[in-house]
Amino acid sequence: MTKLINLQLTQVDMNIYALDTPIAKYMVSYTDFPRSSSEADIIELAFDNGRDRELATIKGYLVSEKKISMGNIPGRELLIEVSAHQIRQRLYLVRTYAVEIELY
Repeated sequence: MTKLINLQLTQVDMNIYALDTPIAKYMVSYTDFPRSSSEADIIELAFDNGRDRELATIKGYLVSEKKISMGNIPGRELLIEVSAHQIRQRLYLVRTYAVEIELY
């Protein structure tokens, strides 16, 4: 599934893949940002928008948020509570050669 999202700097497509199992739901998504975006402009904005969009979509509240990394790759980990469930979400900003910046 692809979903158009609006950011303060640009519009981008978010590509979403989901799997439902009897005990959990798994979701992976990625967004390609335009080459003209600089890392300084979008890193925090991308993480903030991702968090805010997720909270609004599922009508949950943020239990905790922390900066994480995978080697040199910056990220954030969110713990969200909705109803009686908790969601752990990890976001990473990855630079690739074909596409300048991607948010996973």
